Amino acid sequence: MDLEKYLQEINAQRQIDKIAKKYKGKKVLIYGAGTFFDLICKKYDISGLNIVAISDMKFANDISSNTTKFRAIAPDDMKEFECDVIIIALLNDLDVAKSIENNILKNSKNKNIPIVPLLSPTFKYLLKLYFEKV
Repeated sequence: MDLEKYLQEINAQRQIDKIAKKYKGKKVLIYGAGTFFDLICKKYDISGLNIVAISDMKFANDISSNTTKFRAIAPDDMKEFECDVIIIALLNDLDVAKSIENNILKNSKNKNIPIVPLLSPTFKYLLKLYFEKV
């Protein structure tokens, strides 16, 4: 998959701006520190998000692998980390959101905070995929 083309087709900046407006002034924890998030950081303006930290499975044993300007935390540290919302910056965000909710945050201080995707495929993009397969 060409990630740059995908991000253009789903109008990534418009979605980022919308979520930044919705969570303006809120402490945002980003989950996902891979190629997808790296590309978003390089190509799009995420300054409207008050990102206080970034988490990823790769930080479970090695925080030093963080290549972003954001503070890195291990996924287990999300249980007690001071934030208002967790934003998933992965293509496979639905499975990850459920896993965070059920396995990491369950019975923790942060069990009730919102977990939302940073980007979602648009209806137009899904329609295009459908007709390409037909």
